[in-house]
Order: sequence, then C-alpha cells, then structure tokens
Amino acid sequence: MILKEKIIKRILLKLINLLKPYKQINEILIEELFSLLPDSEKDWITRISLEEIKAVNSPKELLVIYLNQIAGLIEPEERFLIPTFENGFGPETDRFSYQQKYIDFPIKEGEKVLDIGSGGYPFPLATHLADLFEGETPHRSEPLVRDHHEFSVCNIEDLPYEDKEFDFVYCSHVLEHVSDPAKACEEIMRVGKGGYVETPSRTSDIMFNFTALKNHHRWHIILAKNTLIFCEWADKEQRDTGCSDFFKMFISKYKNPFQTLIWDNRDLFVNMLLWTDKFFYYIFDKNGNLITTNKH
Repeated sequence: MILKEKIIKRILLKLINLLKPYKQINEILIEELFSLLPDSEKDWITRISLEEIKAVNSPKELLVIYLNQIAGLIEPEERFLIPTFENGFGPETDRFSYQQKYIDFPIKEGEKVLDIGSGGYPFPLATHLADLFEGETPHRSEPLVRDHHEFSVCNIEDLPYEDKEFDFVYCSHVLEHVSDPAKACEEIMRVGKGGYVETPSRTSDIMFNFTALKNHHRWHIILAKNTLIFCEWADKEQRDTGCSDFFKMFISKYKNPFQTLIWDNRDLFVNMLLWTDKFFYYIFDKNGNLITTNKH
C-alpha cells in the first residue's frame, strides 16, 4: 500500500472511532466514510483490533476515543461521572497561595513575623520559624522545611519569647493538634501584637478521612467572627470512615469536581482568622462540657 493510501486509511479510522458513540450522526457519517473506502477494506475496518487502534493513535487520542465510547454506554444525565483527565493541581505544596486570595496580610517591611508550627510549609513572610518536631511525627506527612531564617524548637503552649515580641504571629494548621488550646491561644496573643490563625474545619477532616489517623487531630474547630470554638473529637467519631477517595481526588494530578470545589471555596474547608490585639476562644470536651473560655 502506498504512503498516500496509508495516510487516508489512518485518518478514516480515527474519524470512524471518534464518531461511533454519537448515534444521532452515526448512520449518516459512518456510511459516508465507508463509501470512501474500497470494498476490500470495509470488512477489515469494522473488525479493527484494539492493537491496531493503538498503533495509529497517540495516547491522548486514544483517551478521547475510549471516553467517547464510555459516554455512549451510559445515560446522558450520568455522563458527568466520566473523568476528563485534564491537568489538575496535584498535591498541595504550600498554603500561602490560597490564603492570599482571602487574606490581605497587614505586614510591613522590617516587621518581626513568627511562624509557629512552620512544618513543611513555612510562611513566606516570616522572619522567624518555630516547630515542636524536627523529625518525623504523626502530626504532619511532609518533612520539616528549614531555610535561612532563625529557627526554634519549642512548644506553642510555652513559647520562649518576650511579650509582644512579634508584630505578627502566623499559626496555620497547628491548634487542632495541641493538648491545651487555651494555653496555646494565650501564648499566641502574649507574644504577638496581631496575627493569623488557620485550622481545618470539621467537614474537611471527615471528608479527607483524617479521623482515621491516630494521634493526629484532637479538636475540630468552628470560627464565629473573632471567636474560635474548640470541640474535642468524641471517641465514636475518631474512626476510619472507609473512604479516602475525596483526599485522593483533592491531591490528584487530574482535574475533578471535588478538587475544583475545594480550590474555588477553600474558606469553607478551613477556618481563617485575622486578628489584632486579641481573639476569643471556647474549649469544650468530648462530653460537651465547657472547659474554659476567655470571653466573659
């Protein structure tokens, strides 16, 4: 077969496979395409094997063909379940990228900024970093990141800093882990003139199945204006839901509706508190008893 005939054959094959799922145009267009083939090739083209399809299509083209085939097998109203395999966000590598969409951090050049619990995602505007764990810990999955900034190993419930030493204290995804949230909150307010606190929401922990992780999150938190309400996880709630699919969808390299939902509405999945001078808290144990509050 000469080169020209091979090229025509490949083009026709691609067109036929792309159009097969669309039954409303199938009969007319496929008939027209078949009419362009010699009789000796018509039988072969209808019995084309998977290997032969792969041989004349790129992986991207094959994906389109297969997805179209799948679409033709299910009801139109259910086709939203078919993945597109478009590029997604992949695993999260920092938090500042989404925080700055919601928060205008009031930090001026030359100010002292402490990131307490800096972990694997240090605050890029910080001048000082601090964390309780230098090595591996069940409280984070990523390794500790150290840069050129001053770093201290310390407990957020007993910080080694002077009163109001920092112009701004950044504390992201730390308070849900601590033993005594009241002490932690008081220390944040003692060493800082203002700052930012972020914690995951109850919805986030459940959907990501973080409740299955041992010695991970002790508290789920509600934010009401400038008040953090800490609720200790009940024993019956700290369990494996049996579904980690939402977390896998969130960190997938492929775009999907759940990933888009979170990236477009991150403030519904985390609590974001920007404070000056002081913020308030309530602490409830797993039995619903008020342990303490600074709001009187």
